[in-house]
Amino acid sequence: MDLLRDTLDAIWRVTLGGLVVGVGAPTLFAAGMAALGRGRRVSEDGTVWTTPPTTSGRLLAGTCFALVATLVVGGLALIVTGG
Repeated sequence: MDLLRDTLDAIWRVTLGGLVVGVGAPTLFAAGMAALGRGRRVSEDGTVWTTPPTTSGRLLAGTCFALVATLVVGGLALIVTGG
């Protein structure tokens, strides 16, 4: 019975970790890209931005990108250390 419980516990942890990294990181990256577009205007034909990113958009984007970088570096550290 302990083997089954340990196996289910391990499966739950791997699934949760996969969801956080597998869905969380791309979602954070997309949120950062969307933040860069906050309050900006696009040309009539939709090909170029006509205004720079807002300060709040840059701060939010920087935070999102820093979190994604932290996830990537943390994942690489876990792989390298075998942890």
